[in-house]
This record gives sequence, C-alpha cells and structure tokens, in this order.
Amino acid sequence: WDRDLWEEGAVIALESNDAALEVTKNGASSVMVVYAPWCQFCQKMEDDLSAFAADSDIAVYKFRGDEEREFASANLNTESFPPV
Repeated sequence: WDRDLWEEGAVIALESNDAALEVTKNGASSVMVVYAPWCQFCQKMEDDLSAFAADSDIAVYKFRGDEEREFASANLNTESFPPV
C-alpha cells in the first residue's frame, strides 16, 4: 500500500501515544479508528468514515495502530484492524 488513509478532510490524525490516550481520557464524545493503511477493511471504510467526519458534530480521530501494536493492544482495546 503506497499511502496513508484519511490524508485530507475532517479526520484528525493522532501522531503520538500520548495524544491517543488524551482522547480516551478527555470525556468528550468522539470516534477513534485504530487502523493500518494496508488493511483492506480499513481501506474500504475510508470514504464512509470521511463522510461521517465531515457531517458529524463530534471529533473523528485516526491512530496508526500497526506501528504501535503493543500500545494499541494494551491501551486501545485493539487486537486486529479495524476496531472503531
């Protein structure tokens, strides 16, 4: 796979483990997708999640879980892709 997902639009990139933890702890309503750009299921949900983020009044985040598997498993209830 030659690109990241949700590179443009309303989906907000979480660039660090600390940023991902802050989202889980801040108490605000939000959606976080923990993804891998090579995952075919993640790829297939790209357009729908982009549309949801654009039309929603809650924040929609993305976190690259394949680069932080141990963290994602321990802190984001993620064993496979894509959990939302």
